Amino acid sequence: MATTQEIVAKELETMNNAIKREAAVKANIFDCDAVLNHIQCMQTDGTPIGEESPYKDFNEWKEAVEKEKKGYESQLVTIAEYKELKVAYEWYLENNPGV
Repeated sequence: MATTQEIVAKELETMNNAIKREAAVKANIFDCDAVLNHIQCMQTDGTPIGEESPYKDFNEWKEAVEKEKKGYESQLVTIAEYKELKVAYEWYLENNPGV
């Protein structure tokens, strides 16, 4: 059976890996915003959606991008929580050796 120390260390590693992805998640949110802006411009200009598009209309496309963006925003919330927990986990590991 794993010790508490091993369990906390493994969780800390998982959190650190998620925190490392923060810049990529922010970049994905930026990309989603760019796509949403592009959709709006296409609609305003009267540009057709295109036959090769997997979406039947602009609203469906926009909803898909907004859903994807919400997922990334949720990841940012989790990363922020991990940053707070990381401090506590590191303190625990430092102050409870061999537990």
